[in-house]
Amino acid sequence: MKGVTQMNTIKFPKLAAGSIAVAVLSLLQACGGGGGTDDLALNNDNPTGVAVYAGADSSYLGTISGLGSIVVNGVRFETTSASVVDSDDTYGSSEYLNPLALGMTVALQGSSDETQSIGRAQKIRLIGGVRGTVSAFVVGQEMTVNGQTIALTATTLFADAAGQSFSVQAGDYVNVYGLMQADNRFVATRVSKTSAAAFNLDAAWRGQSSSPVSSGAGLTLSLNTGGANNFTVSCPVASCTVEPAGADLTGLHAVRVLAVDDSQRAASNVVASKIQVLDATRLLNWTGNPVGLTKIKGVAATDGTQWSVGGVPVVWTGAPWVTGQFYEVKGTLSAEGRLTVTQRELEGQESYRAINTGGSASYYRNELYGAVSNLQGNTMTVQGVTVDASQASFEGATLATLTQGAYVEVKGAMTNGVLLASKIEVKSSLLAGQGTRFEVYGTVSNWSASGFKLAAGNTQYNAVLNAQSRIDSEHGLPGDGRFVEVKGYMSGTDFVVVKIEVKSGGNRDD
Repeated sequence: MKGVTQMNTIKFPKLAAGSIAVAVLSLLQACGGGGGTDDLALNNDNPTGVAVYAGADSSYLGTISGLGSIVVNGVRFETTSASVVDSDDTYGSSEYLNPLALGMTVALQGSSDETQSIGRAQKIRLIGGVRGTVSAFVVGQEMTVNGQTIALTATTLFADAAGQSFSVQAGDYVNVYGLMQADNRFVATRVSKTSAAAFNLDAAWRGQSSSPVSSGAGLTLSLNTGGANNFTVSCPVASCTVEPAGADLTGLHAVRVLAVDDSQRAASNVVASKIQVLDATRLLNWTGNPVGLTKIKGVAATDGTQWSVGGVPVVWTGAPWVTGQFYEVKGTLSAEGRLTVTQRELEGQESYRAINTGGSASYYRNELYGAVSNLQGNTMTVQGVTVDASQASFEGATLATLTQGAYVEVKGAMTNGVLLASKIEVKSSLLAGQGTRFEVYGTVSNWSASGFKLAAGNTQYNAVLNAQSRIDSEHGLPGDGRFVEVKGYMSGTDFVVVKIEVKSGGNRDD
């Protein structure tokens, strides 16, 4: 397949290959991991490169619905230099250094400018789901993993080790991201075919805990996963931990149970190695007291006196809530964990948002921001995702005039691993990439003072470095063979690097 391979070089003094990192670092004093000097203080590097960014402190909880940055609850967040916490250590310090992907569920803290629907993530918690071996699968309906039945929908994404769509078979080992419903069913948003060797704890279940009993031997509780799929979970004092430490499991809580492997399950009895408390209030608590805007997605439920959305108590003076309905809500979260709602939307309204396509309404659920590659007829690749443009309206160009390497913003809906585009907007690279900056993951080769090759799936970028390019050195310096996240913009067929950060390179989930 064809990619972005043409090479143009920028003109600035040539340095020895080994001195590029020192030269760039001496200019920039690179920051990292959500700490250190803010990007804005360095060179006014606003998200996507926009001229003005009115960011306010924000916390978001939802599913990743777009790439090129990540899109969560309709806002596109820059992720370079954000610290991403591993799903198996949600309240700890184990960083996740692999690519974030469509369908993953996250809680994030940072800033957002909702007027422009852009933001900057500072801290991200990856929220884990069910993990283990598939024993049964019914297309479009459900699958069974470790004895737990998981609901599937038309929008569930399936990705194999190469990131391509796959057909689930009994015996496949999978890592499943998703959302709990009001009836405690777990609905999959992403199913990744992976390997048990990638994890320390091979088996995981999601549900609602109740009836906790503590004894000298440890903790025992009931795990409701919807319908008849209920488990009795024991957490031995000598070999099991509760995360976060000291969490009180009295009452009802959204939890994730992890075990060494499925051999720790005998019918409906599970011996756990870890129990994670995943109430939305805890997931959004970063510094002891929540600050700024909070936006979450979740199911509405009531105990008869108090309504909650996604487990967060809500205060709302508008139309009544509907039990079991999936909502997106925005408001202010109090120190006690109560959300005063200022805006409410049904899931269907937000996840399928209308766009104007030549006077008629079209709808989209997913978004991609990046460069075109593998352009062949009506199809192309953007951010490693195959895009079908046969039904798309175009702005800024036509399908006939679209070129390899062009920066595009694609809106549509994922179907069987392909994004069926409703609208494709082609933008020229403005001065310094304003409004056209995006992020991409890939592997470095041909590293030099003036640039390098970046292999991102089947796409190869000709990445160029200049005096404004910055290296985040927290996880090491980039070089041949290193897996990196790069922020930049297209200039002709070149990808001009704004920021580069080393990641681990292992595709643990995908």
